[in-house]
Amino acid sequence: MANQFSTIEEGAAKGREFLDEIAAAMQAKVPDFAVPEPITALEWSNARPTPDCIVQDLFYADVAVLIAPGGMGKTTLELKEAVHIVLGLPLYGLTVHKPGGVLFITAEDSREMLVARLRAICHAMQLTDVDIAIVMQRIRIADVSGNQCACIVHPVEFLQCGFE
Repeated sequence: MANQFSTIEEGAAKGREFLDEIAAAMQAKVPDFAVPEPITALEWSNARPTPDCIVQDLFYADVAVLIAPGGMGKTTLELKEAVHIVLGLPLYGLTVHKPGGVLFITAEDSREMLVARLRAICHAMQLTDVDIAIVMQRIRIADVSGNQCACIVHPVEFLQCGFE
């Protein structure tokens, strides 16, 4: 295999340039960390120890994850639950206390596939056209399948942040 650089130094310099470009691109995508404000007296007195309850004794205003082997029906179950939440319909006999929008993030099935499944669920539930319009508006599907997602954590130098 022919060497594309005339010297080792030239190859090393090109390698450093390449790595610098990657580092610059990564830095551009990571927002700067801002030191949070101190806790206010109002925040101190009004802070709640638990999130709002969305569905009685089941779902809270928090991130939820359902884990099971593939092909068990997790996605279908979650889409059906989303329909109940956006329409405020009882779910498993439990009251939906806070009906509202649902953000569905998929890294496996495409948005198109999820929309088709959602359509089938709505038809099986015999929803009205008005209810279907609400479902279409309030369930948001973010398709991140095929995207490479990365989380980059930068260490914080506390002395440089102005902590006393």
